[in-house]
Amino acid sequence: MANIPPPNLCQKSAMDKMFSEIDSHQNWPVHADVFNHPPPRLSPRHPIWSYLAHVDMNTQWKEDWQSASVTSHAIVVDPITRQPGFDLPRCPWSLFNHFRTGQGPCKASLYKWGLTQSSNCSCGEPQTMNHIVETANQAQKWTDNSTRC
Repeated sequence: MANIPPPNLCQKSAMDKMFSEIDSHQNWPVHADVFNHPPPRLSPRHPIWSYLAHVDMNTQWKEDWQSASVTSHAIVVDPITRQPGFDLPRCPWSLFNHFRTGQGPCKASLYKWGLTQSSNCSCGEPQTMNHIVETANQAQKWTDNSTRC
C-alpha cells in the first residue's frame, strides 16, 4: 500500500546493481572473488554468488503480489502503481492515517502516554479515534482544531 517493494526484492535489486558494477570493472580485485570464486572450505548458507541471477524487481513484485493469499487482495491489483490519495498533502494524509490506524492524539492515547490527566471525552466516554469518528460533533471539533497539522 505504501508503494515500496518488499525488503527481499530491494535486496536482490541492490545485489544486481552491485554485481553489474563489479562485472563492468574486471580489474577490481573483488571481480575474481565474485565471478571466479574458488570452492569454499566451509559451505556458506547464502553464498554471495548464488545471487548472480538477474531479477527484475517489478515483475517479481507483481508475481509475488498475485500469488499472495491476503484477504483484501483484490483492492490493489497492481502493487507498482500508486493508489488514489497517494499524492495528498501531508496534513490530510496524516489525519486520515491517524483515523485509519486508530493511533492519533486523542485523549485516550495522550492519557496512555502520560500527557493528560484523563482519557475521557466531554461526553464522559473514553475519547478514542473511533469515538471521535462515531460522534459527529466531536469529529467536527477535532478536525477544526488548527493545531493538528
